[in-house]
Amino acid sequence: MSHTYGPQEDTGDYKNTDGGKNWKKVLFIDQGTGAADLAMDPSNPNILYAAMWSISINTWGLNSGGAGGGIYKSVDGGDIWEPLSKYGLHGGKDNQVGKTAVAVS
Repeated sequence: MSHTYGPQEDTGDYKNTDGGKNWKKVLFIDQGTGAADLAMDPSNPNILYAAMWSISINTWGLNSGGAGGGIYKSVDGGDIWEPLSKYGLHGGKDNQVGKTAVAVS
């Protein structure tokens, strides 16, 4: 999530393939949305789910949830992500999504 006191470019999901030396941003929604949770399918490690959450905190209050939130799925180990909007699990202009967690069973 990074810090929550202003927009930032470093929010999102990152992928590493060299033991932690280099990280590549693979899922970025906007400067106010970050990853709240991530789950891997135990039967196929290439299938990943990410719960994205829009939040901003300032001195006069907290805004939790927004158009950038929702659940995303990757079937290639996290290189390409698709919103699960066909299942109603994705934000957008008319669907404000709050903090969400994901699990695979």
